[in-house]
Amino acid sequence: MTVKDAINIFQISQKNIHRKRTKDSYRYLLEHLENHFADIQVEAITPDHIYQFLESLTEHLAKSTRRLRYAQLNAFFNFLINEKRHSMKNPCQDSVMVKAFKSPRMKQKDIISRESVDEMI
Repeated sequence: MTVKDAINIFQISQKNIHRKRTKDSYRYLLEHLENHFADIQVEAITPDHIYQFLESLTEHLAKSTRRLRYAQLNAFFNFLINEKRHSMKNPCQDSVMVKAFKSPRMKQKDIISRESVDEMI
């Protein structure tokens, strides 16, 4: 299956998305994906291809936007694997890519014990 065919199948399955911004965001990513990989077989796409694509697409964008594009692309490949029973490994699950586009860790806030609060009062 070519990337163009996979995108068409994915878009049909996404018809029930009601939020305009979500649709627009996916449309932006999928248009660029199709322009870049249209006639390539989905199975032939490597993590290096995806990394280079995401880097060129999100080069001067905020980290949150970069993570969003990665998450959307990851969802696209997960859809192909899970829903269409595609026998391939998700190219977005490469360890280098996961580190490059991962969400920052939330710093756990220190909680003051009840005894400490009582001592302060």
